[in-house]
Amino acid sequence: MKTVEASALELLEMQRLSYLERRLSYYDLINFIIARDHEYILATGDNLLKKYAEDHGVEVIRTLKIIELMVRSQVISCEEGIRACQLLLDAPSTRIPRQKIIQVLEEFQKEVVVE
Repeated sequence: MKTVEASALELLEMQRLSYLERRLSYYDLINFIIARDHEYILATGDNLLKKYAEDHGVEVIRTLKIIELMVRSQVISCEEGIRACQLLLDAPSTRIPRQKIIQVLEEFQKEVVVE
């Protein structure tokens, strides 16, 4: 994961796109532009931004996949991955299908038992 500052040209592009894409926020648009211009993978849980980015050739990674990658890359432990999945299950505003979260959670739990 990397944080990148927007250039002046990217900010101007954001302003231009904001007139065309009224459903996306300034934050969504600048994140899309930076990912597009630098050929980065865009991390988002927002469905509108995901669809827009994919329709415009930007690869998107979702919240649950980020947790999986962090566990697989040993950035966080399986136990921390389990806690993150549990937080997603407990969050009333999550739009991630419960069954997908439970599936990943069970995979992590199996690994903890095996270790």
